[in-house]
Amino acid sequence: EVRIDAVRELMGDQGGEAARLLEGLPHALVMHFPPRQLAQLAALLLDASEGVGVRLWVDELRDETLAIVVAPDRPRLFARLAHAASRGVASIVAAQAYRLEDGRVLDVFHLQEPAGRVVAEPEDLERLKRGLERAAAEEGPFRPGRRKFKVHLLMRRVPVRVRVLPKASFRGTAIEVSCADQPGLLARLAAVIGEEGAEIFGASVSTFGERAVDVFFLSGPDGHALPDEAVRRLCERLAEAARLPGDEEDAA
Repeated sequence: EVRIDAVRELMGDQGGEAARLLEGLPHALVMHFPPRQLAQLAALLLDASEGVGVRLWVDELRDETLAIVVAPDRPRLFARLAHAASRGVASIVAAQAYRLEDGRVLDVFHLQEPAGRVVAEPEDLERLKRGLERAAAEEGPFRPGRRKFKVHLLMRRVPVRVRVLPKASFRGTAIEVSCADQPGLLARLAAVIGEEGAEIFGASVSTFGERAVDVFFLSGPDGHALPDEAVRRLCERLAEAARLPGDEEDAA
């Protein structure tokens, strides 16, 4: 309630409409973002009441650029958006995904340049927006390739761990992947999930120095939790996708 009231004040003439909109969104979404970021999410949803919408916002206070996308849900959408968001100068330092009541999804990517600065150059922002708009409209198979990057010693010291979080979701399957942070990781993991026939209805992605911790909330085609065998197979494939170059041979 306090957050929504703060957004109402921030958005002036649109404040009342924004407050009503936020009251209908998932509680976890409203509680996760500070009011100034919630106002940006609300502004996008007001502008794009249906179909696809993309909004970029530079948050100087947090040294990050938000890439906010709302789009009709479809297989592999999160993977495509993650791939588009992390191309060029941007790196994903955190991300969230939420399913809305109108059948669309709201995906938020927190981006920085490699030096930890905001992505703010107009050319970079325009290129990023075009890429996200294309990704939101694409359909069909999608498999991002591994990007070439230098692996340093600290990354090698981060073990790959994949585990099920049985108490994290009451209506689906929650799987946590912890591994060395690396370019293209989120898109790769999300693509594997799509290939295994699971659907992402929520995600929470964080980075802690060299470590990435990605939690995916998943359901099967029937909308329920994944069967045990499907979970086992998916965890194996996620672990494989999370390994650093050169570690695949060691695990073979």
